This record gives sequence, C-alpha cells and structure tokens, in this order.
Amino acid sequence: MTVAATTAGQLDQIIHLKVSWAIYEALLAALGDQNHVRLNYDGETLEIMSPGTMHEFLANLVSEMLTILSLEWRIFLVNLGSATIKTEPKGFEADKTYYVNAKSRVRDLRSIDVTTDPPPDLLVEIDISNSSRDKLPIYAALGVMEVWRYHASGFAGFALAGDAYIPIQISHAIRGLPLKEIGNWLTGPQAEAAAQGDMFAFALSWQNWAGNHRGLHALAS
Repeated sequence: MTVAATTAGQLDQIIHLKVSWAIYEALLAALGDQNHVRLNYDGETLEIMSPGTMHEFLANLVSEMLTILSLEWRIFLVNLGSATIKTEPKGFEADKTYYVNAKSRVRDLRSIDVTTDPPPDLLVEIDISNSSRDKLPIYAALGVMEVWRYHASGFAGFALAGDAYIPIQISHAIRGLPLKEIGNWLTGPQAEAAAQGDMFAFALSWQNWAGNHRGLHALAS
C-alpha cells in the first residue's frame, strides 16, 4: 500500500492498494453514490483518491465552461460527473465524464454498460498531486476517445489513436474548439476572479468568447 499525504482539504489524498476485481467491485458497491472519492482500477492496483478543494474548483470551472459552450454552440452534451465506467478487468471514475448526442447512442444514462453502450466521448482530469497520465491505459482499454488533462505545467488534450493517445490541439468531441482556449481561461485572470468568488465575471467572459466564436464549431461540423 502506498499513501500520498497532503494538506487537509487543500490537495488530493491518495491511496494505492493491490486488490482483486472482486474487491474493487465490493468497494464500489459499499460506497454507492458517495462522490467524495474516485476509484480507478487498472486490473491490479486500485487508486482511491479524495479530491481536495483546488481539484474540485478547477473541475467545476471546466464543467461550467462546457455547459456554456453547449448552449452557445448548440451541442447536446451530457455531464455524468464522476460516474463509474467499468468492464472487467478495468474501471475508472474521472473528474468529469461526457457524452455527446447521448440520446441517439445510449439506452439509459442511469446505467452505463460499456459492454453494450459506447464509452464516454470525453473525460476531464485535474492533476493537482498525482498524474492522470498513469490512467490513460485504463481509458484506452475502455475505448474513451478523448481526454483533457489539467496539470501544474498547463492544459493538454489527447485523442485515442489505435490503443494509445496522441496530443491534439483541436477537440474532436467538441468539434472546432481550440483546447488552448480552455487552458487560457483556467490559468488566466478569469480563473483568478472566479477563485476570489466572482464566478459571474468568469462565466460572462467565457460566454462572450463562445458566442463570438460559434463559427469554429459550424465550420468543423
């Protein structure tokens, strides 16, 4: 077992355990819909992560941006949060999990089964004290087509090519979106304003950008 100690409430708290698939499923059942931890299992090692304050703040900023973008660009986007996605022997709970045009593709969003339903179109991962790069093989094995990753050195997007991920500059899931724009808002003065409690300024600034750049999505569609 390995444990990453952090400042209480501020950074992520992480535990790694060697467990079987049966134990992983038992823990999922025991936790139920409690969302204060994320469980990621690669077939051998289980990561139990309790996200800290900054982690949740940034994940929610991305969620706000995508909600606004879906309205401004008329994208049918469903946010399943940190829903459990699994098929033996791997499973994960990302920070944010999205389907695009789910109504025509997924039978019942309340019970996703990747053996019969398509995998999510987009995952968002926030790295404050650990690296979601270690989780990319799990996502690839379950067929997730695109991953966005925020970390200390910046923001990056990855698309599945074969059985591995390659860096991308323009989102495939949110067609036409330059991913540098997400990074700019997460690391710029807009995010600082949001951190000081002015979410209105952050949301309005992003809405203005999205409204002024609808053509990016129209041209890519």
